[in-house]
Amino acid sequence: MKVFCYLLTLQLIDSVSIMPRFKSVTKLETLSLNQFCKICAITCTSLEEKADDSQQTSTLDAEGKFKSFLILLPRQILEQVITKTLTIITSEVRKKRSHKGLIKAIECLPQRSVQKLDFASLYSQVRLYGHVNSRLKAMINRGFVSLPNLIELNLSSKCSDEMLIEVAKHCFQIEIINVALSDITDVGLMALAGISMRDLVKKSLGHGCYNLTNINVQNCAHITAKGVGCLLRNLSKLQYLYYDKLMDALETVIKVNREYLDGDERLGIVHIDQFGDFYEFESQPQGFAQAVAKVCPKLESFRFFISDHGCQFLQHFPNIKHLQLEVSENVSEEFIGLTNKLTNLVSLQLTFRHIGHEALVEIGRQCPHIEVIKLIGYEIVSSDLTSFNTKNSDYFKRLRVLEIRIVRSDERMQDFIDVSDDDDTEYEEDSSINPALLDFFLSNCLGIQDLTISATLAFLNESFLLKLFDKNPMNELQRLSICPLDRSNQLTSSVASTIVMSLPNLHTMALSRWNMKSKEIQQLTLQCCHENLDVNFV
Repeated sequence: MKVFCYLLTLQLIDSVSIMPRFKSVTKLETLSLNQFCKICAITCTSLEEKADDSQQTSTLDAEGKFKSFLILLPRQILEQVITKTLTIITSEVRKKRSHKGLIKAIECLPQRSVQKLDFASLYSQVRLYGHVNSRLKAMINRGFVSLPNLIELNLSSKCSDEMLIEVAKHCFQIEIINVALSDITDVGLMALAGISMRDLVKKSLGHGCYNLTNINVQNCAHITAKGVGCLLRNLSKLQYLYYDKLMDALETVIKVNREYLDGDERLGIVHIDQFGDFYEFESQPQGFAQAVAKVCPKLESFRFFISDHGCQFLQHFPNIKHLQLEVSENVSEEFIGLTNKLTNLVSLQLTFRHIGHEALVEIGRQCPHIEVIKLIGYEIVSSDLTSFNTKNSDYFKRLRVLEIRIVRSDERMQDFIDVSDDDDTEYEEDSSINPALLDFFLSNCLGIQDLTISATLAFLNESFLLKLFDKNPMNELQRLSICPLDRSNQLTSSVASTIVMSLPNLHTMALSRWNMKSKEIQQLTLQCCHENLDVNFV
């Protein structure tokens, strides 16, 4: 009897192991925090409404008690409360078109102990204009004097030069700043370096953010390479400077400050971003790439919009781990020649018009540590890889993320366009993605977690997928996005159900372009909900 029970237990365990994860019960601490943040949001709204009704005395008393209570909260909890409360209020602003509570939340919630301040919801959840927006920015600006312990700040889209000046004057310990999409200028950037033409900040008074290691100024239209170069020259701990014309700033530094080439001065940046404009290494003086490599010896991450010919200059950076390239035309000989220098590569994203299968084979051969591959382009040429002996190879064993998107262009092939979900246009069959290509990438990567395939996938059906899972069970796969461009595909409701029950760690699955009706997707969603399976359909 004991043996029978033991065998039955093993059978049950085995049967559970091939099913998706069950939804876990929400932790009590999470429920408590959510409820507390709702109370904070109501309190901030009430305080602001009373202030507008001129009930000054009672409002000040209530506000004082609220702040006194917030001071007592542990720092880590307070930081979470700020983020969640602002999210709650901004979601209400979006629904009710009323900003009540937002100004008071900015005024009351950030206390002296705060090290991480995330105002991301002010950008992603709501858009404010006029007097309300001015008051909000003024309140944010006024608060920095009370935040001497601030280490991380997210002010995407809301930042101004005045705010950066206040940060430079009061937040000396800050290490991470995100002010992307903001109306800042070089004046604000120079303030962070302790420099001002109008004595707005003074190094003699200790102004400046010299512990800054990471700053994001992408899509800030009013800054220049000179302002960014000022940060590079004066902030010695800077490692990540997200500016999509960073090579232009490096040119400025190298040309103006010869000591970087002639002496021992070096820049500590790890990442170069030059995605804003097409960059021509070929037009630079001979030896410029070597000069950049000498000045920036720690470089290991690149994001470039260049030509295939320009890829050859990246060979001077031997420590490349992360590479994102948009190639102006095709990926061909120069990139293939670069692959033997990419032995440390961990992640690769290529955007192209055409890429030959030879380049893919070289990536597999030369990049044993690669974990992330994203290929976005018009065509993978001659992708029949059956002539290559890859079954017993070690290609892509560490791959965690694979994304292949075959997009369409106009007749002149000038601009790529994605196919919208509402477009039922029939597309001619292409062979860019075929069984051999998927087998090439997926046969060995047992630890893959995220898989995205977008193309015309006429060969993809239940039988093929089951054979694929037989070779590689993908037990770690959490996100699956198969997007056939042809809606007459063979991916139906029964196929979706089979996949859900075959992947034990699946959490998110894209069905928007499958051959399924909305009602079928709803039924599958209800089935997973009824069985308490932790699977989301998008």
